[in-house]
Amino acid sequence: MNFERQRMLAETLAESANAPMTLAALRDPETCFEGILTTALAEVGADRLVAYLQRGDAMWSYEALRRLPALEAYRPVLLKKAAESPNAAVHALRFIDDLGDHEPALRASAAELFNSVDTIDKFEFDNDGVYVAYFAMKWVNNGTTYQVTREAGPSGGRDSPWPVGGGALFKGDYDKVGCADFSRVSGSPLAPGDEIWVVAMAEAGDSAETPLRFTYQPNAGRRAKFVATGTVRSVGIDYGGSWPA
Repeated sequence: MNFERQRMLAETLAESANAPMTLAALRDPETCFEGILTTALAEVGADRLVAYLQRGDAMWSYEALRRLPALEAYRPVLLKKAAESPNAAVHALRFIDDLGDHEPALRASAAELFNSVDTIDKFEFDNDGVYVAYFAMKWVNNGTTYQVTREAGPSGGRDSPWPVGGGALFKGDYDKVGCADFSRVSGSPLAPGDEIWVVAMAEAGDSAETPLRFTYQPNAGRRAKFVATGTVRSVGIDYGGSWPA
């Protein structure tokens, strides 16, 4: 389920809960996930919030567990809900500690998403968010994790991998970038077989890291597509599949 459909379902639930403050937060593009959930917790209480989360998209249960320590007692219920969606399950596996007895169900739900999705040598970045977006590549080389943003290094020069003006993508913009370019502009090592993934960032705002992992292989001839979604305070990142480069 994409970002807009998640919010629309959440708005429907907020209306049925008679929670006007939560509804206003959902409709405010400047309110982040944590702000929305904190407002809902204060307005309807933990029991009702968790009950409504069970009726919503599984990603909201993941977000609640990650962002609201006050819901720790509801961890089993929220993890069970997260396991209903492969996307929520792989997020929980990557970013939530102490999964307990729920880890097998989450792994079963995430299935192949938790392993390397594909072997690639390029990314395609699209911006469908209501903000100026930047993308970064993260990777692990010889036990060290690196992160390089698409704007790093020179832009627009004859030998630059980035377009004139740097790495910013406005709404509707897209670009294709070689994985090796991130290594070249930063001087950070990248080797065949390294695990690579992506972070989307809003200028002066939020960021979102994909839980999906890929294997870098020069001349693989395949690209993975990622789309920045959401708002400046609630950035999302969607995987659009992998394709011949």
